[in-house]
Amino acid sequence: MKLRLPSQLEGEERIVKNAEGKSETFIVPSFLSGCRTAVIYARVSSPSQRNNSSFGRQRAACESFAQAAGLKVARHYEEVESGCVYLSRPLLQQALNDIEDGIADVFLVETMDRLVRDARINAEISHRIRKSGGFLIFCEEQRIDSPDQKFLLDIASQASDYKHDRLGSLGLI
Repeated sequence: MKLRLPSQLEGEERIVKNAEGKSETFIVPSFLSGCRTAVIYARVSSPSQRNNSSFGRQRAACESFAQAAGLKVARHYEEVESGCVYLSRPLLQQALNDIEDGIADVFLVETMDRLVRDARINAEISHRIRKSGGFLIFCEEQRIDSPDQKFLLDIASQASDYKHDRLGSLGLI
């Protein structure tokens, strides 16, 4: 089924079975057509979090999305580092190098806060990936009925309403 959603949310709805055998539905963005490989990046902030289920959850979400998008996962990275730093994270740098070197064309992360907690750094990373011809995907934002997806759709809807009201107030519609 083809979904027509606002701007970057346009894509194809795809259902996959996750590692537990449960069905998950994702929107695979149209701009990913032609992409073949991905790197998965997972992060926790402290060594005590290494042994909880966070890495497994992050990896599973990204693998499910990769399956839905028809992407082969070239490499997985699991790093214990603060989300507030950028250049001193060796595994993040290696994952970014994989995009720059053409090993993969899609960089998958479960959620934005697993990549960074700083908007400026997120912009730098996004720019670095785009400059290399790659794409950054936050997998939870692509999952149908996830809180992230609902939030993005709400924002897109509000932006559309605002644009319509603004054009109306200017007498342009």
